[in-house]
Amino acid sequence: MATKLVSDKLAGQAVGQMFAGLTLANVLGVPAGTWIGNALGWNMTFLVISALGLVATVAIAIFVPAQGPDNSALSIRGQLGAFRDRNLIASLAITALGWVGFMTFYGYIAPVARLAGFSAADLTWVLVIVGVGLVIGNTLGGRTADANLRLSLILWPAAMIVSLIVAGFAASFKFPFLAAAFVFGIASFANVPPMQMRVMRYGKAAPELAATANISAFNIANALGGLIGGAIVDSSFGASAIPFAAAVIPAIALLFILSQERGGSVGPALSRPSLKEATS
Repeated sequence: MATKLVSDKLAGQAVGQMFAGLTLANVLGVPAGTWIGNALGWNMTFLVISALGLVATVAIAIFVPAQGPDNSALSIRGQLGAFRDRNLIASLAITALGWVGFMTFYGYIAPVARLAGFSAADLTWVLVIVGVGLVIGNTLGGRTADANLRLSLILWPAAMIVSLIVAGFAASFKFPFLAAAFVFGIASFANVPPMQMRVMRYGKAAPELAATANISAFNIANALGGLIGGAIVDSSFGASAIPFAAAVIPAIALLFILSQERGGSVGPALSRPSLKEATS
């Protein structure tokens, strides 16, 4: 929808702004939800979310123009044919595997932060600091992906793994843990643009369906991360093991990325379609 609302020349910026909205939602929404839950009870958080959803629905109805039928669109069968490309399937697997670590740690950062000495009231500001890292990471990830997609696909997962390991060793120390969590925020969200661009690179035959499938891959990773984090918290390892557990599957993802990207160009990705071209 974002790309259809602007000219082809602005399509890349539109996608970037859409992801900026996602990162700002993490910066503002997660700490706000935590504060509301602590101050007014967990059930009030869901009521506020419902109210925001209603506001969003009304805003879409008022401000988003109606889209007429697109006679050039492929049939469902034609779009599904895009998934015959093993590179597209590999790209979706990279997203799912590489993103699991984010939700494993971020979804259970509260008990780890308490080990570091932060109170429940402090958690809001911990999440704000990590959220600022998410915004910075989204910007850096977009720039590095434009300059060198292959290197970005390798660099940022590696950086996230390192930050998780450091966070695990620093879990007993307040400010070193906070610094590691901030770097984790940068590295984790810097993964998003390269992952999205790889999917768009190999999903040109059905870009809308490919982009949708990539969001599904992110959500599969969110679910798996939640399961892994919950299992670790309930196990004998406890919350202190969460950062280390969060690094395991992204490490597997990094090996998979290396296997898929071996022999690729390490210079600027001039031969691949840009984000603007892929979305338009």
